[in-house]
Amino acid sequence: MKLSDAVIAEPLSRALRLTRRFAGSKSATNFLTWLDLELGGYESSNPAMSSDVVVPTYRTVVAHHYNIAGQCLMLPLDFHFVNEVRLRESIEVLEDLRTSRRTVAIHDPNTIHLIST
Repeated sequence: MKLSDAVIAEPLSRALRLTRRFAGSKSATNFLTWLDLELGGYESSNPAMSSDVVVPTYRTVVAHHYNIAGQCLMLPLDFHFVNEVRLRESIEVLEDLRTSRRTVAIHDPNTIHLIST
């Protein structure tokens, strides 16, 4: 089986791990870093994460912000960007979320700080 056939038949997380194994023998530093970030998440605990890494725009989802009492922050359309969140979790976690029927709650200290000021 060719690598490309294996990648198409597998979940994205497995395909990225297979690709990482193959790419590891090459000198594609930027590609390897991207694979490590996708597999490990764009979290400070990931060794591939650095201060110059920006979470890619393709990880953007629309979100609603709620306070501790469960009240939704309602904003005018001009401020729609506030409801955009870039997911930092690993690809495996995102795959699990995709099949979940429950509401996803994310505690984002950066957004909380922006809203509270």
